Amino acid sequence: MVNSCPSPPKKIALQEATKKSFFLACDRMTRILLSSCHWYFQINSGVLTLILICNNMESYRNIMKTVPQFADRLKQFANRPKITVSSPIDKGIPWVLSIDNVLPEGGLPST
Repeated sequence: MVNSCPSPPKKIALQEATKKSFFLACDRMTRILLSSCHWYFQINSGVLTLILICNNMESYRNIMKTVPQFADRLKQFANRPKITVSSPIDKGIPWVLSIDNVLPEGGLPST
């Protein structure tokens, strides 16, 4: 689980280690989706956040459909993680989702 206040170098190392472990925990299709966008982990005040920045609307739609799977994987790494999904520039505002608020697969609004 995520420490509440690691020092900056330890925090960066923890974020990178979490990214690697998360990627390895994902199935093949999820890894492909992750490869279609820029993504990383951020830890603020002990809250682990998966940040996904989509380069085009197709990757954005595919990522949004897969949020429930990301949420299930994230539960392995933190108690109350969040997900932020950003659409391409000028195509909308970022979604910030607490894992507690994520609907089951197929329950997200269509984009």
